[in-house]
Amino acid sequence: MFVFMSHTNRSFLFYDFIENLYEEKKISPQWYRMLTEVNDFLIKIVNAVKNKLLEHRIVHISKYDLFSLDWSLSHVILEGLIRFKEDNKLSVPFVDDEDLPEDMSYAAHNTTAQEADTEFLDTRWQYVLDQMIEAFVLIKDDDFTYGKDEEIVVQGLKMFGKYYRNLWI
Repeated sequence: MFVFMSHTNRSFLFYDFIENLYEEKKISPQWYRMLTEVNDFLIKIVNAVKNKLLEHRIVHISKYDLFSLDWSLSHVILEGLIRFKEDNKLSVPFVDDEDLPEDMSYAAHNTTAQEADTEFLDTRWQYVLDQMIEAFVLIKDDDFTYGKDEEIVVQGLKMFGKYYRNLWI
């Protein structure tokens, strides 16, 4: 399996360089306008090429990946979840009490979803992310026993499905 996905910002090329030259009076206003126009033209070309290249994501799934697609996909999903957990500082969705241990419920903390502070909501969300990650670690390692490990996998996959649309920053 080969997956390449990228999202890049727009290019600015030499704007800072041109601005600095102009501010330091190393180029005249005429040169400034001319260089800026050339830079604008180059940016249009670079952005058009980037957009065309990024229009298609490169994903290659071999027939061997299909023999155990759950295992193959678990590698990509696990890396994504780990990175998401590390980098997400913005989105903290509401997590249902039924998906958490009793000691993490709103009632146990004498609060409601609307009154709970961000730290408490984040703790609940981190718990769910940890469940997802633990499930995908077990699937990726392909070395779990049915019974306790199976319960972890089932619960983690349930959380992954339920909160899938919350995996955004």
